[in-house]
Amino acid sequence: MSESSDEVFPQDTKDIIIEHLQILKHSFRKYFPVPDKNKNWVVDPFNADVPDITGLTTTQENQLIEISSNSNLKRVFKESSLSSFWLSIRQDYPEISDSALRPLMLFSTTYLCEKGFSAYVYTKNKYRNRLNIESDLRIQLSNIDPKIPDLVLKKQHHPSH
Repeated sequence: MSESSDEVFPQDTKDIIIEHLQILKHSFRKYFPVPDKNKNWVVDPFNADVPDITGLTTTQENQLIEISSNSNLKRVFKESSLSSFWLSIRQDYPEISDSALRPLMLFSTTYLCEKGFSAYVYTKNKYRNRLNIESDLRIQLSNIDPKIPDLVLKKQHHPSH
């Protein structure tokens, strides 16, 4: 930017910009690390060099060798998406399939976070501005459906006067 512009920037400004960009690069690498070359077999199991892969058990290595030598699976791999392929062979090759699906499903829990934020925003509105909403959120985020008629039967009705 400074080379393409006719303006002359002071060295202090350049140092601040450089420092900011280095911090940005570091935080970017924290959230998006350099891909592990040891996981290339997940993306293409048919061109993987199995002896060079570290971190696999003997069973996983054997299953990967069987997959890479199967021409029917190679056709299925070309016709389907990556996660669909690994899910389709999960029954026959459970260990290697589970190891392959783990890095593919990195953000599986963000749905629950989004659901929690939506429930929080819905509960904290101008008509119901309570400070302590933990119990309300617990009910909203629970997978258990309350049996209201049974709960009502257990409560004592208000006696008439």
